[in-house]
Amino acid sequence: MYALVSVASIGSYAAFTLSVTQWRTKFRVDMNKAENEASNRAIDSLINYETVKYFSNEMYEAERYDHYGRRYEKASLKTATSLALLNWGQNVIFSAGLTAIMMLAAQDITAGECRHDAGCPGHHSCAIMMLAAQDITA
Repeated sequence: MYALVSVASIGSYAAFTLSVTQWRTKFRVDMNKAENEASNRAIDSLINYETVKYFSNEMYEAERYDHYGRRYEKASLKTATSLALLNWGQNVIFSAGLTAIMMLAAQDITAGECRHDAGCPGHHSCAIMMLAAQDITA
């Protein structure tokens, strides 16, 4: 039963991580595009400084740069929020697995099936915590 909980935890973790990572990739792509556009706008304005100054377009260029800056800010916020969701979900999955293993160990102790009363829950919980500490997404 302990192995089943461990495998279910790892399987849920992997499936959740893959699905959320694929979902949030579009936010990261949008953020990179917005950052590149803002950088390109700033560089273009600096390279063409004399032309911008000659036609008194400083305000126009500043507004365009602000527009791209706002796009980058929105995309960056979506990226950070989706990363927080990913981390939260991963923690919930492993915490649920650890809780299930500890409950199984407690049932074994009360039923008298564990030879080492103090070591039984520690042994089983150690296995899932070691799995949680591993970076299986790399």
